[in-house]
Amino acid sequence: MVIIGSCPTCTYIQTHKKSRSFTNSISSLLSLNNQSDNIILWYKDDTQVIGVNSISNNPKKYSINQVNINTYQLTIINIQLESAGLYKCQNFTAKEENHFQLNVIVPPSRLRLTSSTSLPVLAGTLVSFNCTSERVYPNPIFEWYKNDKLIQSSIGNQTDSILFSSSSMLTLLLTPADHNHILRCQVSNEASIEETNMEVKLDILFKPIITFSFKEKELLTNVLTIVENTFERIHCRVSSNPPINSNIEWFKNDQLILGENQEQLRINFQGIEKLACRAKNTIGQTEVNLDVNILYKPRLSMMENITLNQGEKLILKCSIDANPWCEQIRWLFNDQELITQACTKDKFTEYIIEKIDRSHAGKYICEVRNSLNTTFSNQYDGISIASTDVRVQYAPFILNSYKKLAVVENYDIKTECIVDAYPKAEIIWFDPSNQRLNSFIRENQVNSTTTLSELHLPPSYSSTLGQYRCIAKNMFGQYEFTIDFQRPGLPDSPTHLQAINITHSSFILTWQAGYDGGSEQIFHITLNNNTAHEKETHLHKLRFDDLNENTQYTIKIRSKNDIGFSDYSSNLIITTKQSPIQFEEFPHIQQAYFTTDSRRIRFQLSSLRSSIISLDQLCIQHYNTEEIPPCISLHSIESLKDGLKLQIASMGLRLKLCLMNQTDICSKYVTVPTTSQFINDSSELILILTGSVFGLCIVLGLIALFVCVHRQRRRVKTKHGSTDTLKTTSDNCNNNSSVRVNETNSCLYYPSRNLCYNDEHTGVYSLQQKPNSICLDSGMPSTTSTNSDSVASQALSGSDFYERSDGEYLVNGRMSTNKIILSAYSLARERDHHVNIPVHERISSSEEESGFSTPTRLHNGKKLIYEVVV
Repeated sequence: MVIIGSCPTCTYIQTHKKSRSFTNSISSLLSLNNQSDNIILWYKDDTQVIGVNSISNNPKKYSINQVNINTYQLTIINIQLESAGLYKCQNFTAKEENHFQLNVIVPPSRLRLTSSTSLPVLAGTLVSFNCTSERVYPNPIFEWYKNDKLIQSSIGNQTDSILFSSSSMLTLLLTPADHNHILRCQVSNEASIEETNMEVKLDILFKPIITFSFKEKELLTNVLTIVENTFERIHCRVSSNPPINSNIEWFKNDQLILGENQEQLRINFQGIEKLACRAKNTIGQTEVNLDVNILYKPRLSMMENITLNQGEKLILKCSIDANPWCEQIRWLFNDQELITQACTKDKFTEYIIEKIDRSHAGKYICEVRNSLNTTFSNQYDGISIASTDVRVQYAPFILNSYKKLAVVENYDIKTECIVDAYPKAEIIWFDPSNQRLNSFIRENQVNSTTTLSELHLPPSYSSTLGQYRCIAKNMFGQYEFTIDFQRPGLPDSPTHLQAINITHSSFILTWQAGYDGGSEQIFHITLNNNTAHEKETHLHKLRFDDLNENTQYTIKIRSKNDIGFSDYSSNLIITTKQSPIQFEEFPHIQQAYFTTDSRRIRFQLSSLRSSIISLDQLCIQHYNTEEIPPCISLHSIESLKDGLKLQIASMGLRLKLCLMNQTDICSKYVTVPTTSQFINDSSELILILTGSVFGLCIVLGLIALFVCVHRQRRRVKTKHGSTDTLKTTSDNCNNNSSVRVNETNSCLYYPSRNLCYNDEHTGVYSLQQKPNSICLDSGMPSTTSTNSDSVASQALSGSDFYERSDGEYLVNGRMSTNKIILSAYSLARERDHHVNIPVHERISSSEEESGFSTPTRLHNGKKLIYEVVV
């Protein structure tokens, strides 16, 4: 870089070569003079004369050259920090001068870092650190870092102008936390090209430092909060310089725990108030205490058993001890909640009954809750209970419901008397004549206050009707109950009618049964005096559905046993609620039908008709008069793609849509037909039609196969058989001789006994014994015997012939008997008016392929066989 400055007589030129030392830099001062007799003087800092004209007073440092007649040049050789200063060029003759300031910059170098106290030092020592840089210009900036964290920054203090040195001081109070930290002094100025720094590692001596950690987390305070009866590990972490010279020691409640010398201690946190860890080295000993805050659920105490007389004041007191303090208290009686209240600062809670009676006897529970919340675990509730049995002494009370008993003549009598008393009562039975019946009594203790006295009388008492008395007494009084023994009769009307769970479309009716009259009773319920549609049930409640909203209904009930009906009960008037959603806002169930297996219901819905109802809000319910299964979400049904699975009987089934979270708000119901509707299920219809067609094709194929096989067999047999050949039969028929059939004989006779024939493989079948004859009268056969069957059944039935393709008439065909016999007769006439047919001859092929065989008869003591072959 060249900087030129000018004045009337002098010009300053600086030539600067960048290097770390700047020793090669050259600066020139040019003096311009128009007069040859002028005197040019050169000065530094106004006190030192460098030279005159071209003569230098210190040629090793300065060189003055006359460039031309008018110009002189001053060159500074080997620039150093000392070369800096104010230079002046003066024209002594002309009385003119000019000043030039020369600055030399040098980056920091030759750093030194020293401390007031040599390391290592004890913790708590105040130490000063001095960082010095020599021959640096301009004055640098000193930055102090500890573990790369800037802790101080300042401009150096240049105290030696000759050496151009600069320094900075840092004072630290060293603690154990500074041990092994790196202290760095970093120096820089505008001449710096790279970092210049000096480091030192701090070495601090300190006695052991102890910290506690729990579940891998350091405890920020010396308090551990933990739940009672918890087995956990706690760590005593020790750091020291120099290291500890012996094992650590554990203390529980200021007592040394023997055998525990490791940093880790596993202990059951019960009854611990304080833990301590001790360690030592050459510098000293350290012991740190850890306060243990054990959380526990409430600890309660209450008097166990309390006995009071009826009418006295009951005070139940429950004492509480809890850490943390309790939040809620509940009192329960026989597991039913009495009261809930918030905890106060009092260490106890009370429940008071001013006047106690027998209904207050039972088990009382005091339940107290607090929250067990620690830093290292989730919060959960600690709940404790304390209970006591309260017994009330009172006079007996009989709990029987009915004052009547049906007695059947000549049968045993069984009844009971239920007595509630404390202390236990003495129970005595009396008959209508005031005779004690103690020999027929058996007692059972139901609970601490209730006794069941059973009276079992023999049949001899069945004729003694009237009022039987049960008397119970103890020290506080007595109670008498009368039971009227009478013959079986009509039942009493039900009582205590009540409607519960009333909605806009339904309610449940409950009642108490009356005296049954001696036989099982059925309840008949009438709605709005519609006796033609009474509902019947054996139960003591009945649900009414599909009612109109905001409508008044009148209910009455009567009972029926084997003898007859009771009177109706008094009317109960019920008004249904107003529905928040109208029926018209629900989608319509347009189609509902059973699948073919009758195990599911498929249905179709119309589009949504209201913006306030979406499919996500709807479920579908199927029910009948007896059962109502849960409502099933429409989305779950759509995902199944196969309809609604039946959970109840399919008779009288109804469907309706309801809101998911308010199943009492529903649409109008639709009934499901009991028959399957195939037309509504195209997939099932296609499946059934396909199966039917496939089955029909199989049947037709089997028929065609049978016909083809049968025809093939006939063709094969026809090819190998001869209808003109008569073959001999077996030797058993050799006694049979041939006869001639004359032309004039129009009748064919056959005997009344069996004919001989070969086995069934020959195809010739025997004719049974029937003394008949077939006569050819005008070409029509007839029977001459009164015992004969018809020609169709005995001789040549129409089913015995069929038509051959080659014109032959064979057995088992479809041709009429008439034609066959006429053909046979004509054939006989054409062969010299006779045909010799030996008895021992038979048709060669099977009967199916021969002509036909006529029956036989005896002729001159011999069996005649007439066989006509066509």
